[in-house]
Amino acid sequence: MHVELYTKATAFDVLRDPWNQLLQRSASDTVFMTCQWQKVWWEHFGPPGNDPLRLIAIRDADGDLAGLWPLYEEAPGQGPRRLRIIGSPRGSDYLDLIARQGEERAVYEAALQFLAGWDGWQQIEVMNVRQGSPTLEVLAPLALERGVQAHIEPITTCPGIALPGSWEAYLEQLDRKQRHEIRRKLRRTGQGVERVGWYLSHNPQALAEDVAVYLELFRKSSFIKEEYLDEQRQRFYQAMASTMLEAGWLYAAFLTVNEEKVASLFCFDYGNAISVYNSGFDPQRYAHLSTGIVLLCYCIQDAIRREYPLFDFLRGDEAYKYRFGAVDRLIYRLTLGRG
Repeated sequence: MHVELYTKATAFDVLRDPWNQLLQRSASDTVFMTCQWQKVWWEHFGPPGNDPLRLIAIRDADGDLAGLWPLYEEAPGQGPRRLRIIGSPRGSDYLDLIARQGEERAVYEAALQFLAGWDGWQQIEVMNVRQGSPTLEVLAPLALERGVQAHIEPITTCPGIALPGSWEAYLEQLDRKQRHEIRRKLRRTGQGVERVGWYLSHNPQALAEDVAVYLELFRKSSFIKEEYLDEQRQRFYQAMASTMLEAGWLYAAFLTVNEEKVASLFCFDYGNAISVYNSGFDPQRYAHLSTGIVLLCYCIQDAIRREYPLFDFLRGDEAYKYRFGAVDRLIYRLTLGRG
């Protein structure tokens, strides 16, 4: 295998199709590692400077892409040369190095050989790597064998629900009190004078308005979220939503009461799972209907209808996730350093 180094942002367009094809043949296949996600993240959060991109592509003897390390130099020209994976430190819940499944060791050996002869780094940080990834189980020990420092540490958890084949079977997984509360809240939506409905945002012409509504609901749901949502993140959300919709991966759900949008779940439909990126609701409007909980129930029901095996809450250990039956799955940070 041989290695190529890309330092220009045009690499995202050049590599998009082989990048995504490789990703689907790897153990790293999440929406956050697609070329589309990585590109839009880079355009909004990539550091300033003179070409900080450090995208390492590993090709096999036929010239086909076998591995990809999408990295960037954190602060070119300022101290030790630290590389981070694109998508970190914020905004991307799962990240990883990409290697063709079954050929991870050969890909990692080629990358480590390249790193040994390249003076463009002192440290590499890969955040949010899922438990069981070959990056942790194969690359880390191989790096130590090659004299490269490798340190693994847990970061946080990404709870998820293993979905059964029916809504009733799902409810039976929950404790009795939670099961009763869900049924009661869903019954209430059909017993009042309010007209309750929900929809997924699929119309490109209406998307900008839907995202603006979602961001407003996001702000209203807590003062912490209001502080988090600066102008840079708002621009990122609009661009990212458009990119995800075009790719067919956006799952932006809205609950309406009397035709008014009062709650939203901003999710992704990727890899036979619905993944909840964030949410928002108006606590002052129709609070008696528990709008956020009802919309979440509708989305879980929809994921079961689609026969998806997983409803993924992504990062964070908020209590409500466990009330809905989620189970912890850890993510880790891998740090490589010169010996």
